[in-house]
Amino acid sequence: AIDKALLILANDYEGFAAKLSLLKTISGISDMTDLILLIEMPEVGSLENRQTASLADLAPMARQSAARVGA
Repeated sequence: AIDKALLILANDYEGFAAKLSLLKTISGISDMTDLILLIEMPEVGSLENRQTASLADLAPMARQSAARVGA
């Protein structure tokens, strides 16, 4: 019940509706996952792919145990 109410509210909000419809085009992602992504990362849709991956901590990064080297 709460899930459906949140989705209705999000679809009524102009800023989320367009982004939700864009995220719904990705197969394998549920409506609630779409909504959670937008709540946690409202920048989705306004950043480049690499920036979004980095923000979600999905970008490949070298993790050395010593002092950090590189980016």
